[in-house]
Amino acid sequence: MTNGGTLLLESKNTFSPIAVVYYEFYDKKENIKLPTDDLQCTVSSTHTGFGVAQTPSLMDYADGVDTMQFLLSL
Repeated sequence: MTNGGTLLLESKNTFSPIAVVYYEFYDKKENIKLPTDDLQCTVSSTHTGFGVAQTPSLMDYADGVDTMQFLLSL
């Protein structure tokens, strides 16, 4: 399936090439993989909300590291 600029492919792979979005269907919540060290967040109704992953708040830190606290400790 394509929308003209992005290719949508059903796949269980975690990482996709540029301009490709992988998706998969689940029949039970228990079958959904929980976040690993390779993923920064999981977008769902029970984790990071839809539409929020790319708009972090002031208290959201990349990879869980408080940047200001790190800089102050140098």
